[in-house]
Amino acid sequence: MRFKREKTRKQITHFLFDNSMQNSIKYSNLLNLTIVIPTFNRQEFMIRQIAYWKNSGVTMIILDGSNSPVDIELNKQLESDDKIIYIYNNSSLTKRLSLAKKYLKTKYTVYCSDDDFLLPFGLSKSIEELENDNIAVASVGQTLRFNYLRNNKVSYGSCYQYETFYTSKDNYIQRLEYAANSYTAATCFAVMRTEIWIKSWGSIPSYSSSQALELFQAFMVYISGNLLIQDQLYLLRSLENLPLSSIDNNREISSYDWCTLNEYRKEKEDFIARCIAQIKSLEISSQPIHILRKNLNIIFESLTLNLKNSIDNKNRLNLIIDQLKRLKFARMFKSILKIVCPSYDKLNYGYLSDLKKRNELKYILTDIFYADIQYFERILHKFYK
Repeated sequence: MRFKREKTRKQITHFLFDNSMQNSIKYSNLLNLTIVIPTFNRQEFMIRQIAYWKNSGVTMIILDGSNSPVDIELNKQLESDDKIIYIYNNSSLTKRLSLAKKYLKTKYTVYCSDDDFLLPFGLSKSIEELENDNIAVASVGQTLRFNYLRNNKVSYGSCYQYETFYTSKDNYIQRLEYAANSYTAATCFAVMRTEIWIKSWGSIPSYSSSQALELFQAFMVYISGNLLIQDQLYLLRSLENLPLSSIDNNREISSYDWCTLNEYRKEKEDFIARCIAQIKSLEISSQPIHILRKNLNIIFESLTLNLKNSIDNKNRLNLIIDQLKRLKFARMFKSILKIVCPSYDKLNYGYLSDLKKRNELKYILTDIFYADIQYFERILHKFYK
């Protein structure tokens, strides 16, 4: 569902400071966490994030690249809260992420899109895991997708399959090779030790491809150390909005094209050079630079080819699905899908009450899960009211 933008800013501001939506500090270790939230021309979703996290103990850094800043009244209200750092800068995503670095004071940092929801217990669990593992540099939990429907209900569906993703390896080469063979966007949303967040999200160059930005961030994390995967529900990814196009990169340029086309050669060379610099700074390899460059190029090219093949397969499946829908094969639709895509029926779970029926979700369906989800749904209902 797309947000009803006819709502006035006054209504949105009232939502932010509605006393009925007050949060509380449930997990003391969240006091050690900063959430970095970029936004671009979606300030109503930024405000929703602030309402969701207000009084929870986390520090929020809002990176607003919109065409205009929030109004003076709202800005004053944000400035009065020492847990909210509002930065207005009408620039690229990479530039704004770089600006966040000097404001990071907590031990841990996590990135969050303005319309997604991180869950408090999941974050707390990841911090706890990092506290107990001095070698790991990041931790992420399990994910679902959500959307707000016209019948005023929240639907849920399958998202990233982290439960089978295991990157805790002995060295950075093994981690990168594993990621190249079975890549999923895990590091993007992980809680990281702040120094690693600065080296990854906080240091992304202005490459032409948005996929290249994501992969740079992932490479920096995997070079630096292990990514832990924990079993609690951690992230709800939104289907409410279309993806935003960034000022400084193009979503249409795939990582494969960026890797193979000569016009992006210098950017790719810069990518590899930065990876080598991180390896050398950590003193985790004694190999000469030309060997490191060769190995990293092989891994990166393998990863981008695997991503291309995966996207091509999804596009072929979507084409088949679209054709079936147009032909109105209603009765045959599900049976055909089970042949071309056996896991298709697992993509859509239904409402909160339906989640209890999904056997594959039992590992995340705890009482704490339901408490976090119920608060999330209250925020969502209030937002669309």
